[in-house]
Amino acid sequence: MPRYTGGQMVANYLLKEGITHMFGVAGHGILGLLDAGYDYQDRLKMVMVRHEQVAGFMADGYYRVSHKPAATFTSSGPGSINLLIALAEAMSDSVPFFSISGDVATEQWNSGALQELYRQRECDFPSVVRHYVKQTWQITRLDMLPKVLALAFKTMMSGRRGPVNVDVPYDKFVESVEVDLLEPSQWTRPVNSQMPGNPQAVAEAVELLLTSPRPLLLAGHGVQLAEAWDELVELAHHLGIPVITSALAKGVIPEDDPLALGAAGAFGTYPANELARSADVILALGCRFSDLHTSSWQPGLTYNIPPTRLIQVDIDPGEIGRNYPVAAGIVGDCKQVLRQLLDAVRNRPVPDWGAWRDEAESARREWEAFLSPRRTSDRVPLQFERVLDEARKALPANAIVFVDAGNTGGWVIQHWRTLMPYGHQAAGGLNAMGWAPSAPLGARIADPSRPCVCICGDGSFMMTPHVVATAVEYDLPVIWLVLNDYSWGAIKGLQGAYFDAKEIATTFKVHQKGQLYNPDLALWARACGAEGEQIQRPEDLAPALERAVRSGRPYVLDVIMDRDEVVPFTGNWQMPPIPVGEPLFGKRKVR
Repeated sequence: MPRYTGGQMVANYLLKEGITHMFGVAGHGILGLLDAGYDYQDRLKMVMVRHEQVAGFMADGYYRVSHKPAATFTSSGPGSINLLIALAEAMSDSVPFFSISGDVATEQWNSGALQELYRQRECDFPSVVRHYVKQTWQITRLDMLPKVLALAFKTMMSGRRGPVNVDVPYDKFVESVEVDLLEPSQWTRPVNSQMPGNPQAVAEAVELLLTSPRPLLLAGHGVQLAEAWDELVELAHHLGIPVITSALAKGVIPEDDPLALGAAGAFGTYPANELARSADVILALGCRFSDLHTSSWQPGLTYNIPPTRLIQVDIDPGEIGRNYPVAAGIVGDCKQVLRQLLDAVRNRPVPDWGAWRDEAESARREWEAFLSPRRTSDRVPLQFERVLDEARKALPANAIVFVDAGNTGGWVIQHWRTLMPYGHQAAGGLNAMGWAPSAPLGARIADPSRPCVCICGDGSFMMTPHVVATAVEYDLPVIWLVLNDYSWGAIKGLQGAYFDAKEIATTFKVHQKGQLYNPDLALWARACGAEGEQIQRPEDLAPALERAVRSGRPYVLDVIMDRDEVVPFTGNWQMPPIPVGEPLFGKRKVR
């Protein structure tokens, strides 16, 4: 029987499961893991970052474009606590990564040793992290570790996926024991949770669809996670049914497809919201129906459920019927259920939904007429629609765009045309700032063939500006398109809409002088060893983006924006108990 240290067990088992990258920050609590990693660095790459939160965001981005999990390494106390936001984001968006946290040596437990959390119980990081992972385990005996590693990996990758944590006291990384590691072929890979739906429920769904005068397909993030875009497009085209998406599912149907209407919700497109509130049957695939996606569940803004009848498909039964009643609920993997639906409708006559598609086309023409002058505006400071139109023209079709919170995320959801799967990646449920500047580094490592572009606000970029240094260190040609309005623009806008424009603590300025202030972001990029430019005129943006793509280097574009522009809501978002506002384009339609 072979002898392993705890660190060697971790490295060996991760490699057995196909994990090739770990992201993290060194600390005394994981010295034994780092020592083991030294001997495996030709196969297990340990990528050093400047903050643990970025390590988690990079692992998140790595998975989203490759669907292969990565791992993180963090040290005791503040090191692992810094990872919590990234774990919470991944948990919210069903993104798996394997967190290995170092902790205080077992013989020092309950002594208040350096970085021990001990006031409630000894070495208590598991009580902190348990809310943000599918499960956490703490190693108290070294012979536990092989089984825990296999169980953690299986938990991470089965059912509704998400992050897991294994907390290892630092003495257990160094100690050794004779033990056999478990084989994935026997313990994890035979577990297949890509389950089809109940055949009777699928048959009921087919009847609801085929007897509906106004059916609609709604693709959520579950379609992206299940890699079910081909089946979705095939079903849509076979039946001729329009398709809307959630924000996280942009790109599962190319947004230049005649049946694609874009994302629905508070920041959705007008055609998507208009058809969503007019449909009489909606087939929802892997969608949680969150507040931003539903316009805070207010009737007539995005949905009218009921009277609209809902067919809801989800791998997690807890999400079915959580926010809306269902006419048919199907627990299953989106790819498998879509295949069942295709099999069921292939030999059935397809109703004539031409008039319904005409409604969709009419809404699209209204929306395009509204947007066209904004996309060509020569205004200075720059207008968001012009920036995104120029960026779409300049960037390759296969570029992957990353967005997170604030106005910028809303603008991109509404106006960025995503042409390929994985082409739009967003921080969803937690909506954490700092995710968009960080995640593209992990994505670029996972897929060097596709340009990775962060589109974020100045507030988000300044949360993690050190990612530029990491990109230089690892030669990752990420592009940051920073839309700079010198503010927490979304919150400033909410103050304007709901609190009588009483602005406070939302503008970046030198407070004694009142002048707007941000660091010179282009100069910051150059100080890190990257490239940087400031853009103040709309005609300069596309050439700068083309230079950034050609350069093959990390590149920051600091774009000075109109700081008073607001996203043209086609739904809305409520701040209870304040009554919800009306759309800025289109009208509420309660049925």
